[in-house]
Amino acid sequence: HTRYISVTGVQTCALPIYLRKGDTRLGRRDRRAGRRWALLALRSPRGAIDRRLDVTPRRPEWQRLRRLTELCRKPRREPRVGIIGWLTASGLGRLNWVATTQLNVVRWLAPRHQRFPYIPSHPDTDTWYCNSMGNITKLRDFMHGLDMVLCFELPYYPNVAELGKRLNVKTVCVMMHECAPAGCKGWPQQFDLLIHPNETCRTILSPALPRHNHRMLRWPIDTDEIPFRQRDRADLFFFGQGTGGGADRKGGFIVLQAAQATPNVPWLVRSQIVDRRMRIFEVEYHYPPNVRVEGQVDDPADLYVEGDVAVQVSRYEGMGLQLLEAKASGMPLITTDAGPMNEYDPFAVIRATPRRTTVLRPTTAYDADPAHLAETVASLHGRDIAAASIRSREWVDANASWKTQGDVIRQAFTDLCFPS
Repeated sequence: HTRYISVTGVQTCALPIYLRKGDTRLGRRDRRAGRRWALLALRSPRGAIDRRLDVTPRRPEWQRLRRLTELCRKPRREPRVGIIGWLTASGLGRLNWVATTQLNVVRWLAPRHQRFPYIPSHPDTDTWYCNSMGNITKLRDFMHGLDMVLCFELPYYPNVAELGKRLNVKTVCVMMHECAPAGCKGWPQQFDLLIHPNETCRTILSPALPRHNHRMLRWPIDTDEIPFRQRDRADLFFFGQGTGGGADRKGGFIVLQAAQATPNVPWLVRSQIVDRRMRIFEVEYHYPPNVRVEGQVDDPADLYVEGDVAVQVSRYEGMGLQLLEAKASGMPLITTDAGPMNEYDPFAVIRATPRRTTVLRPTTAYDADPAHLAETVASLHGRDIAAASIRSREWVDANASWKTQGDVIRQAFTDLCFPS
């Protein structure tokens, strides 16, 4: 590449000047743009440059670099999301279902629940059913082509985060503090993003997590699916037992003790199953006449049609879905003075005594005082609660609904999958 050119009328030998990789001067060309590196100029041994050679780039440097950046960057769009979790009518299955209606969920991998059958899948979601959580081939096929995998409470597949890194699929988990492994070791360290659904989870879990992969995002509920009815008088006290949560986690035994101490106050207990402790209570003590026990309804929206005041004295909660749903229906909330229950603007709080227990990890349970609960219920029975009923729905709409939190969550997932 040696040429003889004329500089100041003298025939001299000029050497070609090529730019090296990483040089930001004019004339640089990036191989990824499909162009060769260009000859900047011919420099003579005397240092003179032949100005007659036109090798200046067509556009300014900053414009060209911005264009190259845009070509190399993934297009920002709504991520294609896959959900791994139960396909059931309540609890975590309900969280999964609502997420399919609010996010761009294209696939749902549903393990079989040990107690409840599958419900009909979402019509716009490709549903995969799985009986074995050790089927890595099915998990790999499920994740292929996705931008992100979302799960609640647990990953269900222990190696989903490792497989996500191989397939360039981001992994996200909405964590519940009672189900996190001790010291948050193992899978929480491998996930790309861990979401704390409330301040209590953030306080408990964040000290053991890396700074880069967790953040506080109050997880919302779909208030459009829960009809609001204004309650005027505190006549019927509602308690959602669910499945009991194991070891009377929902506080059903405490509620029934309080109901026995308030014979003039009507109670409604909704229970999906009759667990061991409630059966013992029924056999040995019998339900008092003021307690009516009903089974689970088919439509979750009908769960909160009856009842004026919600009593939810859980010993511990990861998110407290039924507390938010009860408030959204218009029922003022009576709960304990422990988190996260006390974060949801309660109408009244009950004293609770902390104790250490172990679920999947050592955690703190709070046992509500049945006598204080009975005293509080008796004092509220028959009172005007119209203003408190309206305030309950307004609080959920402003702080824990997809209408207000949805854009924040979608933006967080877009930034994770397609960083700027």
